Amino acid sequence: PMLRALRQRWPHARVTVIASPAGEACLRNHPAVDELIVFSPRDTSLGEKLALGRRLRRAGFDLALSCTEKAW
Repeated sequence: PMLRALRQRWPHARVTVIASPAGEACLRNHPAVDELIVFSPRDTSLGEKLALGRRLRRAGFDLALSCTEKAW
């Protein structure tokens, strides 16, 4: 419901989702998702985490939402 609401509110926004491998199946072809980044902090090296951080900074996002109780 949250992704549909975002898409309705901002129909021209680019929506990128970072999901765990477990969440990938339900988000892979979601109509409100433009880009899906599959990320598992537990299974990712420090270098890969830093590379993801650089990638996200370069993307210049206007808004970030966290839909998890975990603060990684």
